[in-house]
Parts: sequence; C-alpha cells; structure tokens
Amino acid sequence: MALTPLTFQVNKRRLLLLCTLVAVYLAGRLLFSMRLPPFIDEGLHSYYVEVMESGIISAGAGDGKWLSILILYGLTRLPADVLLIIRLASVASGIATLVAIFLIGRELFGTNVGLLSATFYVFLPFALIYNRLGLTDGFVIAFGAWTLLLSIRTVRSENGLYSVLLTALLLASVLAKASGIVFILFPVLSLLLLTPQAQWATVSRKILAPVLGATFIVILMITQEMGTAEIAHKTLETRQSGILELIVKNTATAAGWFWILLTPPLAILAGLAVLLFATGRLERRVAFLLVILAVVLFPYVASATIWYPRYLLFSLVPLALLLGHFWHRFTRTVLRAAPSRRLGTISVLLLLALLLIWPAVSGLRFVISPQQAQLPTIVRRQYISAWTAGYGVEELTVFLEEQARETPGDLLILRPYYLSQVNHGGLDLFLGDDEGLHFEAIGQDLDQELQ
Repeated sequence: MALTPLTFQVNKRRLLLLCTLVAVYLAGRLLFSMRLPPFIDEGLHSYYVEVMESGIISAGAGDGKWLSILILYGLTRLPADVLLIIRLASVASGIATLVAIFLIGRELFGTNVGLLSATFYVFLPFALIYNRLGLTDGFVIAFGAWTLLLSIRTVRSENGLYSVLLTALLLASVLAKASGIVFILFPVLSLLLLTPQAQWATVSRKILAPVLGATFIVILMITQEMGTAEIAHKTLETRQSGILELIVKNTATAAGWFWILLTPPLAILAGLAVLLFATGRLERRVAFLLVILAVVLFPYVASATIWYPRYLLFSLVPLALLLGHFWHRFTRTVLRAAPSRRLGTISVLLLLALLLIWPAVSGLRFVISPQQAQLPTIVRRQYISAWTAGYGVEELTVFLEEQARETPGDLLILRPYYLSQVNHGGLDLFLGDDEGLHFEAIGQDLDQELQ
C-alpha cells in the first residue's frame, strides 16, 4: 500500500479534535505553571546556561545534556524569567511529543487510533507532572518520539528525505541526553518488525547512515565521558545484588510508580492491553510497540540502582499508542454488539469519560496544590519535601537581599561544597547577580558523605 506524505491532512472534525486536545494539554500544563518552586535540576540547567553565556560552549556536555542546554541557552535570550522559559520549553517539547504520538498512531493504525492515543497521553498525570517541570527529559522524549515516527516512515517509504530527517533526529536524541542512546535501536526494530524479510537487504541501506552516525556520537560520548560516567555510577558501580534480584526489585518499584502516576484505572487498562496483546495473536504493528516498550524499560529494570520515575517517561509513548489501539478495538467490538451504532458510540464515549475522570482529577490536584497530590514517595521527596525541592527559597532570597542591604560591604554566605556544585537549587535563580552577596563553599572533604 502506498504511503501518504507525512502531513496533517485530516478532515476538519478530526483536526478540530486534535486542536481541542492541544488546548486541554496547554490548560493542564500552563495553569499555575510557577506554583511549584524550582527543583534543583532546574537551577542546575540555568547555571549551565550562564556558563554557556560566558563562552564555554561545552556546558552540560559532562552530564550528557549538551544539546538540551544549547536549546535552553538560545531560548533564554528572550526577555523573560529564566525559570519560566525553561518550563515553557518543557511544555513545548510535550506538544511535540503529543503530535508525534498522533502521527505514529495514524501511521500504524489510522487517524482514530492516533487521536485516541493522543487523548490518553494528554490525561496521563505521569506526563503532566514532568511537562510542567523544566527538565531536559522533555527534549529527549520529544526527539525520541519523532525518531520513532521517522524510523517507521524511513523503512516504509521510498522518499529519501525521511532517512535524512531520521539521522538528524537520532543525533539530536543522543546529544539531548545520554539516555537517548537506546533510540538507536528504533530504526533496526522498524526494519525487523515492520518490513517483509525479503526487503531487508534493500531497506537496511536507508537506515545505515542514521544508525552509524548515532553510533559514532555514542562512541565519542563514551570516550569523552559525556554523561556515560553518571550512567555507570547509577548502574554498575553501585550494584550490590544479583541481576535477577535487581530485576525483581526494580520491576516491583516501577509497577508501583506506574500504579500511582498513571492512576489505577489507566494502569489496569494498560496492563490488560499489554497482557492481551502479548498473549494473543500478534500483529506486526502491535509486536513492534510491545518490543519498543520492552526496549526502553528493560535497561533500567535490569541495571538501575539509583533511578527515578522520570527515567521511564518515554515508555508513555508506546503505552499511549497501545492504549489507543486497544480502546479502538474495544469500540469496534461494542459497536458490533450494540442494538444501534448511535447507542454503542454513546456508551463507549461515556465509558471513556468515566475512565479519564480519575487521572484528570489527579492531574488537576497536582496543578492546584502539589503538596496535596498523590505521588510516589520518591517524587514527593524530590519536588515537595526534601532539600532538592525549592520550597522556602523565595522567602530565603528576600531575607538575604534585606540582609545584604543592611550589611556594609559584601554579605558572606557559607554553604556546603556539594550544594554549591549543584547551584543550590533555585536560590541562584531568584538572586540573580546581586553584587551585595558573596558565596563560599565549605567542607569539600565531606562531598562524598553529603551525596
């Protein structure tokens, strides 16, 4: 079957539905967008932007986030609050992910599945929480989603432009964050699972340049320790148990995170979809999504000793697509069994609305009052209750500025060495370049203990 060009050519009603989803997405991500105080990584990213401003163009490369920091550096040229810009960049990357999910769903199963998949993504609290934070994960997820789309297009189309675009997106994924390394497998999996075996030799030439180019960058990152040292520290260096024990432990941990961050109704539906698809008669397209899901989850489950829910964010892409396809098949079954098509359609829409109430309320609770939201313990500690969260930083800023005005000369502020290394969360975001304040780091020998 000949492929249509990669465009947004959909009928007006479906285009209106897509625009409505984008509007709902924006409402959930922009409402009270500054209510959550700056997380420590947001302060760190702003610090890297300042370093890049000073002429050190490699800022962020040591953490494997060079391209993400470069993008933020470009955006912060705008005359606006740095934290706001960083968070808006995350919101924009979420829109890119949303559109990519729609297009992948349309590519694999049709426009209706694309819309359903995008709908599930919009309402997932897991996505909403991290879309509202100025982290580099948003960039790598967006690049990864478009890499997945272009991988499918490259192996199924005769248009050589897709291969060029795939090369660019794959390189961007790897350079945005070191965890994007796993996306190199997407073109290969697209070839193996979406292409007839008789065409493998021919089609493999189209993915050769993207895969080799990204592999070269990965080798460069390893030799230059661009984020790979941190990966090693969070996996091999700190592992204290056997791999089987670690897999069991991490699987239980990840399941707990998904249960809360997807909310029970969607967690159950997602588990049911994966189980039925995996144990039933597998279509190539469904098998492809299941393998993608396994590929992005397994490295963390099998090796991570220091990890957080945001590391699993890309899994929401195949999960949303599987949910969309599952619900579309369920809809067709209901329509065939219903006395009338109208009654069946109304029943399915009502059931979908009921299904989305819990995640919608959960997401809204986080938007309005993050402290009251139901969150995994580790997420609550990071963004709400522990020292990595920015609660009290704004008040501390006001206090320090008052003290600086009342103190002759510079006001000397001592802070632990490790905190000075990570920019002390959001404090520097609020203080800016206050000439009356001077920071000194103490206790360098305590660095390991503090970490």
